[in-house]
This record gives sequence, structure tokens and C-alpha cells, in this order.
Amino acid sequence: MVRTRILNICVIAMLSYSTVSAQESQDEHLWLPVAKEGKWGYIDRTGKLMIDFQFLKASRFYDGLAQVITQTGTAYIDRTGKVVVGPSNTFFGAGDFSEGLAPVGSGTKYGYIDESGQFTIKPQFEQAYRFAGGIARVKDDASTDT
Repeated sequence: MVRTRILNICVIAMLSYSTVSAQESQDEHLWLPVAKEGKWGYIDRTGKLMIDFQFLKASRFYDGLAQVITQTGTAYIDRTGKVVVGPSNTFFGAGDFSEGLAPVGSGTKYGYIDESGQFTIKPQFEQAYRFAGGIARVKDDASTDT
């Protein structure tokens, strides 16, 4: 039987990230990714087009950023549609931002990038998940047979 060791990573005060007001945070979840003729864009809750149809794939906004897939790789956009991280064709399994960090695979391991696209926690895990309350669940490769 294989037992998996789960690690908790605590975010310490020296990691900085922009904060979003409660109203902005609520509003960003009301922007929905939608597809038209094979391209993805964003609409608001009334159906008004907020970001033009231009992406190969798009996810919801979290922490003010949304993950999109472009012709040249994975990127993150802000609410104006401007690419703020990437695009990178070396990222795999990229996740959503939470608490200023996003889990991203590079090479064969996962780590965490900040809003500038730099790894603040180097790729070292088999799996990595979103932060909540300063803690993220990760799986390392220290599995043991029991």
C-alpha cells in the first residue's frame, strides 16, 4: 500500500500580493468565460461582452486574474483583457490564482508563481492546489510503501 504525505505550505508576510475589495471580488466571479465560433471571451451578468472572443480557452477570474490559453501557451489576463503573465508553453496544469499565487507545473514538478509570473515557491511537488487561509495542499514525491 502506498501512503502519500501531504504537506502544508504557509504563506509568510514577505510574499506580497494585491488585494481586491469585497465588491470587486464578488463582481469578478460574475464575469463568465463564453465561447463563440471556437474562440473564448468574457461576458458580465447582463450578457454584455466585456473581453472580446480571442482565446483558445478561458477560465473564471480569481484574485483579479483569469487563466487563458493562447496560440503561444498558457497566460493570465487582468479584467481589461491585458496579458499580465505569460504566455508560456512550458507551464502545464496551471491553476487559478488565490492569495496572490497560482500552482503551475514546470518540467515535471509543480510550484507557485506570483502575479509577475515568477516562481516564488520553486517547482518541487507532484501536485499542488490553491491557497486558502495562507495554506495550500501539495503532494510531494516522498511516498512510501507500507
